[in-house]
Amino acid sequence: MFSEKLDDGHVYVCGCGALGLGEETTHITTPLRIPGLRNIVAVKASTDYSCAIDEAGRLFIWGLNNFCGILGNGSTDHHYNPILIEAPGSANTHLRFLPENLSVGNSFSLAFLS
Repeated sequence: MFSEKLDDGHVYVCGCGALGLGEETTHITTPLRIPGLRNIVAVKASTDYSCAIDEAGRLFIWGLNNFCGILGNGSTDHHYNPILIEAPGSANTHLRFLPENLSVGNSFSLAFLS
């Protein structure tokens, strides 16, 4: 269980779990800023993982993965720090993830491209 707050383009988190603060920091009682996430315009959290989109339309994800690869990076490994998820066809620099269409659930994550 954890909570997140978006403030001035930064994500702050507290609670227990894969918080985005590294494998050594999985339980904190006061909010800390997740390093490396800047210019964030949207953040969503599910039970075990979180997603964020920055103003350039890049998607970051972190948390506990599962056997289905819910984090969307092609593996089933857990990620205790945010990782960048490449958009399909990302060689096309015009593709961006849309923050207003970011959605997460217990067994899925969904982000639309423009």
